Amino acid sequence: MLTPNATAYAFTTPVRHRARRIATDQLPHAASKPSSSAEQFSHLGGRDLSLEWHDPGCLLPYERNPRTHSRKQIEQIAASIREFGFTNPVLIDGEGRIIAGHGRVAAAKLLGMDRVPTIRLEHLSEAQKRAYIIADNRLAELAGWDEALLAIELRYLAEIDFTVELTGFATAEIDLVIGRRSSRPNLIRRTRLRNPIAAVRASCGPAISGCSTGIACSAAMPAIRPALRL
Repeated sequence: MLTPNATAYAFTTPVRHRARRIATDQLPHAASKPSSSAEQFSHLGGRDLSLEWHDPGCLLPYERNPRTHSRKQIEQIAASIREFGFTNPVLIDGEGRIIAGHGRVAAAKLLGMDRVPTIRLEHLSEAQKRAYIIADNRLAELAGWDEALLAIELRYLAEIDFTVELTGFATAEIDLVIGRRSSRPNLIRRTRLRNPIAAVRASCGPAISGCSTGIACSAAMPAIRPALRL
């Protein structure tokens, strides 16, 4: 069993857990108004999480971890740690086995780090640990992107000469995202005078692509109004 090589640091906000299945009807309903957040999550049990520092070489990888990490991705994680710091602690069990953070540990070894922040999750059962190893990766994959906002953020980073590839996007992907968002205004400008209705459809996107009535939605009026004044 690992022993921390530095003083444990308690987070200011306690995170509460309980190692048992929670039925849907036990979760708080929107209609109920608990007197405090502590009362709302009291059914999860109580446990303060603390930060411990360990040599990454002493942490044990989970031998059946289904998530893979290529050498290129580990190098990308290492570059991220070098730029931003080790901001995401590794999750381990009571024996020092890694539950979440295999890629970060590999990157720390690549960088020659002699200690990394960890959080010990001793309350999880063996089944829960095996499930969480999968869920921690899979749930993140299910998120999406707002491409308009993503293009704005990537363009900003590029304009200030930040190394945008540290975001995890390759140069070709960055160009594609920014270019895709920039092409729609160009399409509107090209079609504005030639075909006002086409300008409406270009502005509104696929939501009204099948419209044949020629009725402009309010969102498209700025694009079509100059053509209507002719």
